[in-house]
Amino acid sequence: MPAILPVKLKSFTGKRSGTVDELKWEASCFEKVVFNLERSNDGIHFNLIGNITADSTDCNRPFFFTDKDPLPETNYYRLR
Repeated sequence: MPAILPVKLKSFTGKRSGTVDELKWEASCFEKVVFNLERSNDGIHFNLIGNITADSTDCNRPFFFTDKDPLPETNYYRLR
């Protein structure tokens, strides 16, 4: 039987604001989860830039993360 994941991602967006990239996402979860944020310059090789721990109560609100040191060219982001 397949396992049910403890989190469902509803949306994930990012935008440049001055010299930083602002990331926002919404998710639903039913137990404690850790969102690992990763960044890449090529969309293939990613590096961890931060993480946020949340429980089911936290998942009732949006999450925000500011990348204060984005790469000079295109930045690709993902949550794991």
